[in-house]
Amino acid sequence: MGTTLFFFIFQIIIFTSTISHGLTQDFCVADTSLPESPSGYLCKNIENVTVDDFSFSFEPTNITDPFKFGVKFGFAPQFHGVNGQGIGLARIDIAVGGTVPLHTHPRASELVLIISGTVVMGFITSDSNMLYQTTLNANDAMIVPRGLQHFQINTGKVPVTFYAILNNQNPGFQVTSSSMFGNDLSTDMVNSATAISTSEIKRLKELLGGSG
Repeated sequence: MGTTLFFFIFQIIIFTSTISHGLTQDFCVADTSLPESPSGYLCKNIENVTVDDFSFSFEPTNITDPFKFGVKFGFAPQFHGVNGQGIGLARIDIAVGGTVPLHTHPRASELVLIISGTVVMGFITSDSNMLYQTTLNANDAMIVPRGLQHFQINTGKVPVTFYAILNNQNPGFQVTSSSMFGNDLSTDMVNSATAISTSEIKRLKELLGGSG
């Protein structure tokens, strides 16, 4: 019983330490001169906090190949005022014919709000690989449950702009194809893990900057 009680108290201490920013003060602007911890950045000295820490500009992004989309993150490393608030924001632009490829945010759910254009968006469940897909236009929104793979494709005749609101100040962004083919995992290993032909693996590694 004593050991069980000890571990219970220890877990409470760890949990409360991760949310202490919200319990003891109004805000905790990120001090990005120091490393990020599992519970976020340490707080900037209050004397150094300004109104600029609580505002952020989302200019049009730079569209890049091969997927023809651009993204600007407003997470704690960039938008210091969201540190400790449990929220993050991103602007995404997709050129005509472009796509935000299959990806995940392992630490957050995502709410997408379309500003302009037409996009096909969907996510895939983790238990049955069920696809939930729909077409969204300006002023439409869609929720993606935490950690599920999802995508956005511009199927219209004009560029797409949308905002993604995530319930984590640093939710992570892992593109499935890049994680598989944009590293130095050997072609033979990828072939064994996926059953994709070696010629196709080599093509995708060259496209996405991988080696091996």
